[in-house]
Amino acid sequence: MKSCLVALLFVFTGMAHATVIPFGVENDYSKTQTLSDGWSIVYQGGYGTSFDLNSLISGLDSNVSVALAGATSDGAINFDVFSATTAGILNTITGKNATIFDNGAFWYHNDFSVGFSDVSTITQGQADTFNSSNRAALSWHTISGDNNTTGVGGWRSGSNTGLNSNNTFQRYVLIGTPVEVPEPTSLVLLGLSLVGLSFARKNKAK
Repeated sequence: MKSCLVALLFVFTGMAHATVIPFGVENDYSKTQTLSDGWSIVYQGGYGTSFDLNSLISGLDSNVSVALAGATSDGAINFDVFSATTAGILNTITGKNATIFDNGAFWYHNDFSVGFSDVSTITQGQADTFNSSNRAALSWHTISGDNNTTGVGGWRSGSNTGLNSNNTFQRYVLIGTPVEVPEPTSLVLLGLSLVGLSFARKNKAK
């Protein structure tokens, strides 16, 4: 019976492992720790380089975790600013200067820009210029007329602004590693099977 309980412990411990999702907006967030926590970098490029954000997130299940981040350079050990949401939230087109609150941050994605802030107020001339000294914000330009899904240049990584042509600063898109969790019925059947196996071995030993 003891070996059965140990086996069950290992089963449930393995099933509990998933991507660590930080709450809110993080500054100086370790890149190494982020990868150890189950995140995968699906895009990295300079703030002055365009890329197709839509191709990375449009086909994802709405519950998949997605993070946007900025860093001062490719070699920086920390993300300058980092926040996570779901693909469903990030794929939602918002009105100008409007945000959606999720996981402790305010998110937006429209004809002007895509990004997040720790406060609900944003000012979109194009990118979010509200309180440029605030480190807990990220804003990337988008292309109008294409469902606002293609990043065409950075602008903001925390309090670092005006990064449209800066390719030292880096932009990142990360996706949380999906973890398949068995249905409760499957867990019960697995547990009963292990218990039965334990009793069978005990009776055989007699």
